[in-house]
Amino acid sequence: MFWSGELTYLGLYGLCEQSSLSLTGLAEFWRLSALRLRRNASCMINYHSTRGAQLQDETCIQPLVEIPMNISLENVWQLFDIALIVELQIDRHLKSVCEIAKIHNDPETEDHIAACFLHRQTRTIKYLKNHLTSLRSMENPHLYDRLVMRPLVSQMCEYIAVKKTALVEEAGILNTHGISASELLRKILSTDTRTVSEHRGARPAEVSE
Repeated sequence: MFWSGELTYLGLYGLCEQSSLSLTGLAEFWRLSALRLRRNASCMINYHSTRGAQLQDETCIQPLVEIPMNISLENVWQLFDIALIVELQIDRHLKSVCEIAKIHNDPETEDHIAACFLHRQTRTIKYLKNHLTSLRSMENPHLYDRLVMRPLVSQMCEYIAVKKTALVEEAGILNTHGISASELLRKILSTDTRTVSEHRGARPAEVSE
């Protein structure tokens, strides 16, 4: 489910990168959304692996939603509709897993999914609905991309970089390589945010993990 959602987001990323749309902030937002679902898939696999489960390889992973090819600036808001369908399907899947765990008297799995996935899923759905409403009301995708999506993506990249730095420092890797946490953070930020760092005029409404 997570991998299929990741493929869908990568499709949205490719659409926004096309010259006919050229919405760089929105494209990066979809790329980060794909990475989020990949991370969720890894977390789910790791959890079940520690409990003795075995991964069954999918023969063919398909996007959760078919990617339309007729997207233009006039109807680009439909991409958020697609993202909402993806997240709602994932939300239903997670809740069904919780129901199965409840039937089999497995409160640990219930608690794990609720704590690590469901509360973030609810927040993500709320944010996507807010973006959909705002984009449709503004009626200017490039302006929305410049004033909202690019600063939001920049803030998301900074958040990710800080978390990465904290994890690496906690693992004791930095000092052995002669580099401080702040130096590594600057290196990460200069790479992850170089395309959006100049667009900080508007304060993003939220940051989704």
